[in-house]
Amino acid sequence: MGRKAGRKWDARPHAGGVNESDAVTLTTIRAWCATGKARRIREEARLSQQEVADTIGAARHSVSRWESGDRLPRTDVALRYAALLLSIEAAQR
Repeated sequence: MGRKAGRKWDARPHAGGVNESDAVTLTTIRAWCATGKARRIREEARLSQQEVADTIGAARHSVSRWESGDRLPRTDVALRYAALLLSIEAAQR
């Protein structure tokens, strides 16, 4: 599921169900990908893209694309990615 020309990403609930809390999480993780914060959190935790990919069930090249801002993760993977990064960020405080 990639970005289509002219189409904006939307974290609103769709058929299939994204609750309000998940919508906020999706908006956050997608913003972190766009601004480089996701990469900074991963690097500060000394995790490789492969380790993140293995943990969340994604391919390493997908993590690379998200961190470069080339693509955004789809909903199910984005929620797992967000959970990982949020837990890392909380542990770093």
